[in-house]
Amino acid sequence: MPTLSLSFNGGKDCLLLLVLLLASLPQPTTHPLQTIYVPPSDPFPAVTTFVRDCVQTYHLHLVSYPLPMRQAFSAYIEEHPWIKGIFVGTRRTDPHGEKMRAFEETDGNWARFTRINPVLEWEYDEVWKFLNWGKWKICELYEHGYTSLGGVGDTIENPALKVTEEDGRVWYKPAWDLEDGNLERAGRGRSK
Repeated sequence: MPTLSLSFNGGKDCLLLLVLLLASLPQPTTHPLQTIYVPPSDPFPAVTTFVRDCVQTYHLHLVSYPLPMRQAFSAYIEEHPWIKGIFVGTRRTDPHGEKMRAFEETDGNWARFTRINPVLEWEYDEVWKFLNWGKWKICELYEHGYTSLGGVGDTIENPALKVTEEDGRVWYKPAWDLEDGNLERAGRGRSK
């Protein structure tokens, strides 16, 4: 896949995409999968560790661009001009995912490449059923009530997963226990 790359941020949708992509490749894979990582300005240490672990586990050639999204992809394409398509873990319910197509050229002032969106139609609960079925290692934040991962300053545990015990102790159910997928991003855009 010399002209294709993967956008990977350590989140559940990108992990789903990575697993599906690797399962579709001839075995054994002789070349590392070209991968771009665009971290938020204030990444969770657990996400950084998980991404690093995935590089080793899944044999990824990961390049990190700690820039705003558009600039990061521009820098990546400028440094990797042979890349024509990038697999992206966008789902229909994500911001800007509502009108996406499975294959979509970038437009406006974005670097030129084709966004490839294989998991576009997956629902929140389907992502978790698949990942739990396969017992793939996930970022530990999902085990503690986070359902959508951004940066430290704008992401909290999902309030819909909060449990308050009779003694006042508070804890959060894991992400896969969220009953209403429409609340997936309820912990985003917020700070503690």
